[in-house]
Amino acid sequence: MEFAENQLELHLKSINERQERFLQISEVVLNLLKTKENQDLKLCVMTVLKRTISTIEGIKALIKIKNFTSAAPLARIYLDSLIRLHAFKLYDNPNEIALEVLSGKKIRNLKGRNNKKMTDHYLVNSLSKDYSWITNVYDKTSGYVHFSFQHHNNMIVKQEETGNEIRTFYYMSKNDPHVKTGSWLELTTLILEISKALSKLIYSLLEKDLKSLEE
Repeated sequence: MEFAENQLELHLKSINERQERFLQISEVVLNLLKTKENQDLKLCVMTVLKRTISTIEGIKALIKIKNFTSAAPLARIYLDSLIRLHAFKLYDNPNEIALEVLSGKKIRNLKGRNNKKMTDHYLVNSLSKDYSWITNVYDKTSGYVHFSFQHHNNMIVKQEETGNEIRTFYYMSKNDPHVKTGSWLELTTLILEISKALSKLIYSLLEKDLKSLEE
């Protein structure tokens, strides 16, 4: 148990470092907005960075008060930023889709270079070529956004067999102190993996402009 707690602390430290990194990148991108070249793309990247930084802050706060029920759906929102930004890579000129998005058009209705609509299903399949874990993570985290069995299972403290019956013990409160450290480790691991993928994607979209921050 102590080892798991130490691992969770290390994960939280790494998440803080990622958040600071995103803040640094956002400062650079903000400065890049002074030039008009690919300005719409830069604005979209800035928007994703803002969403990313704020979502991390929310997840950290929920981990602190042990509210797993609310933290898990935020992981799906965090993943959404990666999925939607990936659509920009499927255009020969990413600034074109950025202009469409900023004008209010939904990404799922737009078509990439192969004339396929940028639905979540299509984008997740495309991303899975580089990140084999993304399909399973998408399905699992979506289960925390939409009411599902996972919300029920999250309330269970323990189950005991008594004869032919199984007794289930539930924990009902505003937070989730009964959730095991392993579940929090799984969540924080996911946040770190998505963060790495997001960083890589942002660098590839603004490669020339962000060379000074290369890792």
